Parts: sequence; structure tokens; C-alpha cells
Amino acid sequence: MISKIPLIEGIINTPSAHRVHHSHNKKYFNKNFAGVFAFWDVIFNTYIPETEKPVYGLKSGFSSNNPFVLIGRGFRDFWNQITHHKV
Repeated sequence: MISKIPLIEGIINTPSAHRVHHSHNKKYFNKNFAGVFAFWDVIFNTYIPETEKPVYGLKSGFSSNNPFVLIGRGFRDFWNQITHHKV
């Protein structure tokens, strides 16, 4: 509902930057990590302005509807990523 806010884009996390972060558009992948301050993304070259409509959703399906399994899968994937450098 809120479009871009020109004076603060790239300085703090705006709705536009947050939409980019949660989309799975290829050009937006791994961008806009800011929790509050988007200038960190600018510094680390992970900031990208919203230029096309974000597409939301998951790239892969869930393996279960059990919340404990889903949380456990996230921890497993994280562990594999830090120990084996793969998912």
C-alpha cells in the first residue's frame, strides 16, 4: 500500500526495500538485508531499489506441516551450510 519514500530510501529500511528483501525475483535475490538501517546494504553493495513488481512465495515447498519439523529443517540447513558450505 505504501510506495517508495524518496528522501529515506537507502538510509533506513522502507516498505519498498522490505518488499525487495522478501521477493524471490532473480534480480532481488540476496538483497536488502537491513533490519533498520539500509545504509549497511549500500556499504556492502547488497542494496537494490525496487524497479519491478516483487513476486512473493517460496522457491521450494515445505516437507511437512508440523512446525517443529519446519524449524528443525531450517536449523539443519543452516548447520549444513556452515559446516559443509552447501545446503
